[in-house]
Amino acid sequence: MGTLKKESELYYDSELKKLLLKLKDGQIEDYEEIAQALNLRAMTGFAAKISREGIDKLGGSLKLFREFILANTLIDEELHNCKELLKKSRLDREDKIKIEILIKYYLGDPLWFDLVENWDFKNKDEIYFKLLANRFMDEGEYKKASEKYQRAWEIGKNDPRYLIYKCEALKAAGEHKEAFKEILSLTETYEYFVQGWNWLARYYLDSGKLDLAYQAIGKALSINPNDWGAFLALADFYLSRGEYGRARGVLEILLSLEPAKYITAEVLNYLGYLFSLDNRYSEGQSCLERALMINPNLAEAWYNLGNIVFHQKHLDEALACYERAAASDPEMAAAFTQIGLTLLEMGKICNVDKPLLRALELDPSEYFAHLGLSEFYRRTKKGEMALKHAEMAIKIEPHDPNGYNVLGIAHEFNKKYKEAEKAYKKALELETMHRWAANNLGYLYEKLMEKDKKYRTLAIEAWKKRLEICLKTKVSIKGALNHLLKLNVKLPEIKKWIAQLKNRQD
Repeated sequence: MGTLKKESELYYDSELKKLLLKLKDGQIEDYEEIAQALNLRAMTGFAAKISREGIDKLGGSLKLFREFILANTLIDEELHNCKELLKKSRLDREDKIKIEILIKYYLGDPLWFDLVENWDFKNKDEIYFKLLANRFMDEGEYKKASEKYQRAWEIGKNDPRYLIYKCEALKAAGEHKEAFKEILSLTETYEYFVQGWNWLARYYLDSGKLDLAYQAIGKALSINPNDWGAFLALADFYLSRGEYGRARGVLEILLSLEPAKYITAEVLNYLGYLFSLDNRYSEGQSCLERALMINPNLAEAWYNLGNIVFHQKHLDEALACYERAAASDPEMAAAFTQIGLTLLEMGKICNVDKPLLRALELDPSEYFAHLGLSEFYRRTKKGEMALKHAEMAIKIEPHDPNGYNVLGIAHEFNKKYKEAEKAYKKALELETMHRWAANNLGYLYEKLMEKDKKYRTLAIEAWKKRLEICLKTKVSIKGALNHLLKLNVKLPEIKKWIAQLKNRQD
């Protein structure tokens, strides 16, 4: 059953019923009001139909075009169609520019940002202030963004969505109590605003107040039982707790409601990701492939599929998936990072740096890009650059043992052996089972033994640690065993250690 048909069969509240009666002799203002009311209830299929009808019959208006866009934010095809509708509309040039910017914004076109900054708008209405606030959000100026959303609300007082945007800005600014007060007031005033109840549900879930969260989700679903936002809020909550099975259960219920195609693709992508977290790779791959059959341009699905086939060591396939992800979303820093890391794994060193540097252009905090560049520069004999990127990675993620392991490698390459020793030890302090740090520490002490035999004892301890890690993680002990024998540790002594370690595990 199609989304529009399902929405037309829902039980409508008395307020919406009264509004729908206005369609008989509908003026442009009536279409605006009805389309907004439907969007507030998350009945986007119906909202798209009504707003399109008003545009076709009456030439549209700024508000009606906005409602059409908001009803289709996840449907790129309809957003592109909106450009053509705009050309035939009765809107003046400035209003057309505003709608063009909104379209670019929801299509992920970075040019929207420059247009807001450079266009000299004469009519500074609520849409202008929303666009300005969006710009501040992208720049991380959350306080300024909240002020502009507030201004948009003051101008367009019958639209609670501006207050939701304000709550998001306040939350991003760390003002959680203020955001909560705002959302409580909003849900009391706008009883049928589904997004408001979903936002409140997320707040309660984050606070561990499950009973109140379920009540808010129930309220959202009583308004629109097909609302996918309520289900995603609950799935996200279970994901954050590591309860992947429960998260999948919630998404399976959502799929049973037969949501619109673009939502189905997003849900299948989410399911694929959850299966991969549980190491159920074949089921995850199946979900992701189904998602991509529905929406071949879903960048996250290509990215998640790439991660699965990378794990399976199908590096050519993984590279192709990451490249499709980057082509579908050229602003996806993580996709460029994985392209670089996959090329590194494949040994195609000459092409590694470009995607990793591109990832950092898009997002300077892309941690794994720094780690990849550190390894790239080490392999290309640029020790200072290898060290620089390892140190930058540590600044971003100071508690990740992998970063310290890479930092140790970079220090060792630069012959800074004491610093390398400290870094490997820090990695093992953060993760006692970090076998690569133990491995690298063993090799470092063996290297230092060539000049000072006192490091033999430390080398033995490092390889003994590696032996313990291999036994606990059930990987081959051959490497650790050979190094201990090379260090003249007698085999009976090693067997005794192994027996002691196994007894300790039992």
